[in-house]
Amino acid sequence: MSQAHKKYFNQLAEEWDSSMKPDPILKEYMKRIHIKTGDRVLDIGAGTGRLTAYLSEMVGADGKVICEDIAENMLRMAKIKIKNPNTNFICDDVSFLALKGDIVDVVVLFSIFPHIKQQLQALKEIKRVLKPGGTFLVLHVECSTTLNTFHRELNSVVSQDVLLPPYKLAALASSIGFKIKKAYEQDDLYWVEGIK
Repeated sequence: MSQAHKKYFNQLAEEWDSSMKPDPILKEYMKRIHIKTGDRVLDIGAGTGRLTAYLSEMVGADGKVICEDIAENMLRMAKIKIKNPNTNFICDDVSFLALKGDIVDVVVLFSIFPHIKQQLQALKEIKRVLKPGGTFLVLHVECSTTLNTFHRELNSVVSQDVLLPPYKLAALASSIGFKIKKAYEQDDLYWVEGIK
């Protein structure tokens, strides 16, 4: 993600939660990828921790959630919200993660993938940090056409950010060795899931 993106999201951090509509379906989506007690989960582009809060409950005291974002103000808001000791916070770029390899069971990218500039490099990093057999999920609660139109209409740094159609993202992930489990979209859901 670019420095311009970092600045953009840092400026929105204080009002981010109030501008987002609640999404009670998120926890159900996490059940679909079989997150369980004791898992180690990396939440990429976690922002203010909307999804992280669910994940920290799901993995329990024996699990670990890493809440990652490039925007330190977003992470500051997440830290205020999430007090679970099983959650760590890391401010870095998904394309160059400051994490050891083979350490997480699941990587979730919720509402972040279009904002990643080096998408292939990011997928390589995700593969590196996943344990063998680990799962990654790119999730949005709208289809790529709707999201791309929304981004284009914003007069901001994200106006050129594009979510690839699921089959193209799946092909990109497959090209570096991921086995794609699901890749589809509908009006209110975008889902690309793969296994290392």
